[in-house]
Amino acid sequence: MNIELLLGLEFLTFLSLEGTTIYFKQNDRKNTAYKLDKTKNILISFFKNNTIETIPRNVSDYMSEDLKQRLIIQEENITENLKEEFSYIIKNFKETLNQHGQEYNLFYLYNLKNLKITQEYLTKLEKFKKVIFNNQIVLGEYDPILDIINLYDDNINTFNHEMLHLSSNNPFTTESGFRFIGYNNNNQIYKDYKSLSKIDKEEGLNNENFITIGRGLNEGYTDLLNIRYFNNPKPTYKKLSKLAYMIEQFYEDPKDMEKDYFLGSFNNLLAELIKTMSKEEAIEIILGLDYINEHPDNIIVYYKLINKMFNIYSNNSGNKDTEKFLEIKNSNITKSLKKQREI
Repeated sequence: MNIELLLGLEFLTFLSLEGTTIYFKQNDRKNTAYKLDKTKNILISFFKNNTIETIPRNVSDYMSEDLKQRLIIQEENITENLKEEFSYIIKNFKETLNQHGQEYNLFYLYNLKNLKITQEYLTKLEKFKKVIFNNQIVLGEYDPILDIINLYDDNINTFNHEMLHLSSNNPFTTESGFRFIGYNNNNQIYKDYKSLSKIDKEEGLNNENFITIGRGLNEGYTDLLNIRYFNNPKPTYKKLSKLAYMIEQFYEDPKDMEKDYFLGSFNNLLAELIKTMSKEEAIEIILGLDYINEHPDNIIVYYKLINKMFNIYSNNSGNKDTEKFLEIKNSNITKSLKKQREI
C-alpha cells in the first residue's frame, strides 16, 4: 500500500508509529473542515439573498479608448527593468497567450507595469523537507499587492505558473483567477482589496473575519493552463488540476472558463455552474478543492469529490459528453490533455 493511501486513512490516528504527528494531522484536517463549513454557510446565505453579478467576457466591452491607449504605451515598456532572460520568457509567454485567444487582457497588462522578480532557489534538501512535512512544496509566489514574483525554483514552468497568476489577477477587486476574498459582516460580504495584507490574503482560513473561497480551484486551473498552454509535464497540483479540468466540463463552452479565469471573476464561474447544479452544490465543490489544497494527502475526500462531480454531471440531461468526463475522471491529467491536443 503506498504512503499516500496510508496517510489518507483516518484510523492511522490511533497508530503508535509517529502517532503524535498523525494526531495533529487529523486535528488540522478537522479544523480546516470546520472553517470551510462556516464559510459554506455564510456564502450560501449570501448568494441566496443576493444576485450573482457577472462581468462581460469581452474586456473591450467595458474598457475606454483612453485606457486602451495608455495600456498599449505601458506595454511597450513592460520589461525594461527585468533581466534579459525574464524579458525573453515574458515575450514568449505573451505570444502563447495570444495563440490561445487571450491577446488583450486588461488586467494582465495592468499588472506587468511595475513587475519585480526575486530568485531565492531552494536546495534539493530544502525541497525534500517541505514535501515531507507539508505534503507539497511552493516553488514560486506572486504577490499582487507588491507586484512581485518570488521564485524558489529555476524551472521555466514555475515562472509560467506565476505569470498565469499575475495574468489572472484583477487589480480592481479582491479576486485572483477564481479566488474570492471578502470581509464578512453579519452575513454581508464586502470587498476591499487594497486594505488586505499578504497574511490576510494567503492565510484567510486563519482569520475568521475574512471569507475565502476558490484558492484550490485557482491553483488547479493555473496548473491546468500551464499544461495546456506550455506543455508542462509535471503539474505542481496534480489532484487539483484534475478536479479543475472536471469543473471545466460543466461550462457550455469550456473556453469561457479560461476567459473567466483571466478576468478574475468568481461570480462568472458560479453563474455558469448553477446552470447545471444548485448554488449549494457549486459552493460545496469549490470549497472541496480548497480542502484538498490544504490536505492533498487525504485521498478519501479527494475521491468523494471526484465521484460527487461525476454524479452531478452524469445525472444532468444537458450534459451529453459523459464519456469524456469519465475519461478525465479516470486518467492522468497530462496524458488526457495531450490526447485532446492530438485529436
